[in-house]
Amino acid sequence: GIHLSIDKVYRFLDKLNNKLKDKVEQIAFAHTLRVLGGNISVVFYDMTTLYFEASDEDDLRRTGFSKDGKHQKPQIFLGLLVGIGGYAIGYEIFEGNTYEGHTLIPFLEKISAKFNLSKPIVVADSGLLSKDNLISLEQDKYEYILGARLKNESKAIKQKILNLTLSDGEVYCINKPDRKRLIISYSKKRASKDAYNRKRGLSRLEKKVKSGKLTKSNINNRGYNKYLTMSGDVLIEIDYEKF
Repeated sequence: GIHLSIDKVYRFLDKLNNKLKDKVEQIAFAHTLRVLGGNISVVFYDMTTLYFEASDEDDLRRTGFSKDGKHQKPQIFLGLLVGIGGYAIGYEIFEGNTYEGHTLIPFLEKISAKFNLSKPIVVADSGLLSKDNLISLEQDKYEYILGARLKNESKAIKQKILNLTLSDGEVYCINKPDRKRLIISYSKKRASKDAYNRKRGLSRLEKKVKSGKLTKSNINNRGYNKYLTMSGDVLIEIDYEKF
């Protein structure tokens, strides 16, 4: 039954960020610890970008790679660490032109020191999969589960994966050097979704080609444009073999 004006909420955000952030995080962490039975053994880390409808940059708001596709807008990076079930542990804000892979280790160290965390298993997507991060995680004695990219594997491993005939929900493991393992799983639902998206993407690309409005500037690696090729001096067509 409490009603607040939106302006009052906005004004409070400055106080929340400047004076109350640590307190809010301590409250959230205490709740997460209680819900998870006093043990945080697995943490999930992810980042997103938040853009501003403004043209001016400052010390924090910078133009950079935007996950919203707003590459011309100044933005910030928001990193969030949660426990099992998505219960919040902590967050941090970074400059908008930060490389997200460089935030993982400093953020883990800061949160671990703040909440006296032991070495939890770190789970993150492939955006944080870099050689430097793997080295740092292993040097600091972290176990981890990171999303992998097929294109980063050797030709032999790629072929081995593509030759698999897994049923829905089935999992296959490939042992790699240095105690690393690749875990490959198959989801019929995801495969159907990906096939649908590819078909829709190709259909849109074919319409663009037929319109005759594509130029050299469209030959880039953005989305399905990576399947475009130039034939002769001005003719742009789809490279179906690559698709």
